[in-house]
Amino acid sequence: MQDNKDKRPCKKLKVNFTYKKPTDDELRNLIDSSRCKNTDYSTSNWIRALEKFRTDVNYQGLIEEVDTKEELEDQLCRFVHAMRKKDGSEYHVSSVNSCMFAINRHLNNKSVLSKPINIMDKDQYYKLWQILNGKVKSLVSQGRGERNGADGFTEDDLLQILDHPAMSGNDPA
Repeated sequence: MQDNKDKRPCKKLKVNFTYKKPTDDELRNLIDSSRCKNTDYSTSNWIRALEKFRTDVNYQGLIEEVDTKEELEDQLCRFVHAMRKKDGSEYHVSSVNSCMFAINRHLNNKSVLSKPINIMDKDQYYKLWQILNGKVKSLVSQGRGERNGADGFTEDDLLQILDHPAMSGNDPA
């Protein structure tokens, strides 16, 4: 059998607080505060590189003004094939991936096309995906695949460092 204590009515809380509708500026400020400056910097660098390519090959307007998915995909395929560093050498795979994510961010913020745009989606941008896949395989075969970080110290390395006279603490130099 249950206690009567379990059947007590809930007391309603008195709320003196009144919500106010945030302004568009307040919302924009909140969105801006969530953005990472390095991400914005990377995006602007990659868009600058893309726009330089577009200018060099005589495309008109800006990438965000391209008004069909097919034309966007075609231009991006040609850019991926042609993309090079300022010195003419190839990028590493991680840079190509960073570039594509930066372009995707930019298009989602500025493009006249309907959103969301996901240029990395194999089903929506199959030709671009094929070009990217081929580019990555080509870069890997040239030794420009994923880079490894520095190897950590081995136990022997650490012992050699610790046994060094400079580590004894007896020498004032």
